[in-house]
Amino acid sequence: MLKDQDALNLLAKLSDQPEKSRSSYWNRELAHLDLKADGTMTGYSPQGNVSRKTGPLHSLAHWVLQTPFRSLGGRYRYFSDCQRLGRAVARGQGRQYTSDMVRQSLALGLVREHISPADMDGVNVVIGDGYGVMTSLLRSAFPEKTVIAVNLKTPLLADLLFAREALTDKSLVLPRNPQELAEAIAAPNPNIIGLMADDAHLLGDVPVALAINIHSMQEMPVSVVADYFRFLRSNPASKTAFYCCNRVYKKLVGGEELRFDDFPWQGGDDVLVD
Repeated sequence: MLKDQDALNLLAKLSDQPEKSRSSYWNRELAHLDLKADGTMTGYSPQGNVSRKTGPLHSLAHWVLQTPFRSLGGRYRYFSDCQRLGRAVARGQGRQYTSDMVRQSLALGLVREHISPADMDGVNVVIGDGYGVMTSLLRSAFPEKTVIAVNLKTPLLADLLFAREALTDKSLVLPRNPQELAEAIAAPNPNIIGLMADDAHLLGDVPVALAINIHSMQEMPVSVVADYFRFLRSNPASKTAFYCCNRVYKKLVGGEELRFDDFPWQGGDDVLVD
């Protein structure tokens, strides 16, 4: 099983190879992005902005503009804690606590309002993170729980690079078969587990307590969305919670159409928030 820099080197090496999990959207976006294993990035990243302007005036401006978000978060018991963790992640990554990160803190606050992942059987899974923010938030909020970050190779490289900055005491591992994934999960001090999107079928073999997807199932092939639902439904945990926040409808550059209501929901699903 590849660890730390070896894992990052492999992701960078494989970044130009085709992936069956890519949609036309990602084929277009990744054509304009080059990310090296040392974190050097050229081009435009569709994962969002990383502002390194962390001075007091910039921080004050962001704090003022984020007032509506904090107002929204006031309804959640754990939002203050989630925001504290979000700011700690931003500091660790050497970046500004931007609205993208507030949104992630809000999402975690909503999740914690309805379930307690710490009391659930299984690992936490982030499907399509942005710069490792949700991966880092979950790992910080529930340090005893293993977190698996699943993404396409180049975005996964970014997730792991940034998560390592936020979680300096953790190592990175990149399992590529069921045995390696089981070994990574069984480790006494859980590390940051990265999983390439084309290996996502391995999720069906491990208990998943909580899975989170924000704004990326709307950028996947329809068949890949169905695969993720199948993996989450077939995993051996007694119960799996899935936070899925995506557009009602989106048409990709290649003509693919994604409709939230057409995702493979089932009548027996227990809907906590709609």
